[in-house]
Formats: sequence, structure tokens, C-alpha cells
Amino acid sequence: MKIKQIDVFQVDLPYSGGIYHLSGGREYSVFDSTIVRVITDSGIEGWGESTPFGSNYIAAHAKGVRAGIEEIAPTLLGKDPRQLDRINEVMDNALIGHNHAKTPLDVACWDIFGKSVEMPVCDLLGGNTNEPLPLISSIYAGTPDDMRERVKRHRDLGYRGHSVKLGDDPHINANRIEECLADRKKGEYFIVDANGGLTVESALRLLSILPSGLDFILEAPCSTWRETLSLRRRTSVPIIWDELALYEEDILQIVSEDGAEGIGLKISKKWWFDEVSKTKRYLFCSRLYNECSRYNWL
Repeated sequence: MKIKQIDVFQVDLPYSGGIYHLSGGREYSVFDSTIVRVITDSGIEGWGESTPFGSNYIAAHAKGVRAGIEEIAPTLLGKDPRQLDRINEVMDNALIGHNHAKTPLDVACWDIFGKSVEMPVCDLLGGNTNEPLPLISSIYAGTPDDMRERVKRHRDLGYRGHSVKLGDDPHINANRIEECLADRKKGEYFIVDANGGLTVESALRLLSILPSGLDFILEAPCSTWRETLSLRRRTSVPIIWDELALYEEDILQIVSEDGAEGIGLKISKKWWFDEVSKTKRYLFCSRLYNECSRYNWL
């Protein structure tokens, strides 16, 4: 089996909530998605997707996905898509880095592999655990009252986990957290996600303002390793890393430095090819809260 053709499609995905607000004044209303179709000479097709959150979120952007695929695609023609290690070697030789551009091609090749042997890709990667992963709502930064109402709406839809986004002002952020947790039900858990938008100073001010007894996990508080580790040493609030955990060596370093209770892995921005598949695509800190890990299967 050989790759005969690679098609690339651009799709705008509007945010159903109108405008999605993050710390640092970041706003998103439409997400620019790239869909890839890999066609083989046997007629089997594989599909993949990469949708970066926004060009000012991490070092990945939608136009870069398509530019990267343009560089890589010619080198994949004639290759066997089922040989995933060889496919990734070819991509790495054609383009250094830019994992968000390699992701949809990698996923499409796994799709072809699964179809060619009539097996779900999850079985090729080690098997389904048959344990459901709870869905987590995403509550973008807004007024505290509005955020509380949106948590309620998601609760009524069956969500038991909620990712509460923050803005920039410590006092408003404290009110957001209090309001979102005000109607907490048994079995619910809350992640307070700053998306790297806080300084150590603003994070410490925020945590000092909050009343004692609020139970939540703080995700991606700061934009740099130094700041995040500094905050980690100065608070008892559990911390999850996200945007700064990019490669396998990052995960190992976070664990070795006792840097977090958990790590969020996202397929389109992490090193998600041969190295991670060898460890069955799951990398955890020693004290990871399993129920709070988020997987973005595309």
C-alpha cells in the first residue's frame, strides 16, 4: 500500500458561545481548522485534523499547519502509511518541529492502518480500557454571575467537571472562582485555568484573596517554566501543566522536579508520534489526578 494523494481542506469552526475570552485579553470567535485526507493506491482513505486554538495561544497557528503540510506532503507520496515510524522519520527529515502540521498526517495514517487491518486505532495502540472519561466543560472568562450561570447550564447537561478560565485582575478572578464553585454538587471537580496568563505576583495575590476551603486545581498559571516552578514552591494548591508541556523530555523534567500534580496533553501541540505511541499515549506525573486529565482526540 502506498500514499497516492494528500488533500487539504480549510474549515472555519465558529465558537457556539459567541466569543471565547482568555487571560491576556485574548478573544476567539472562530477556530481555523485544517482537515487532511490521505488517499492510498488501494482505495483506503485516512482522515486527520489540526485546529490550533489561536496564533497568540502557543507557537502554533492554522496557516502554519497548511504551510507545513505543503512542505511535508510531497515527501510522503509513495510511502506506506502503515509504517508509522518510517512516516514520522520522513516528516521529521522534511520539516524540523512544527508538530501541529505533522499531527493531521500522523492521525490520517493511523486511520488508514486501522482500516487496512479492520481494527479500531485504540486497539492498535494497546486497547480500550472501557473506563469512561468524564467530559469537562469550558467556562470562558466573563462576569462572575454569568460564569456561575454557565456552570449551572453545563451541570444540567451532565457535566461533572468544569474548567474555569481566568482574566487578569486578581480580585475579579477571585470572584469568578467563588461564584463558579458556589453551587458545587457532590462528585463535581473544578479546574481553574489561567492559560499561562498570570504572573507569580498576580497568582499569589489571587490565592491570598480567596477564602479557605475552596477545592480546585490550578492549571497553567504562568507562561514560563521559572514562574510556574516558583509558584509551585509557594502554594499548596495542586497544579496542572498544559501549554508548557510540549515534548516527552518536558514531561520527564516536570516529574523529576516534582513540578505538578498533573499534565494536560493535547494531540495537536504535543510530540504525539513514535515516542509517545511506544508508551501507549499516556504520560502522567506520579500524583496525577486521573479525573482531571484532558485528552483532545481529534
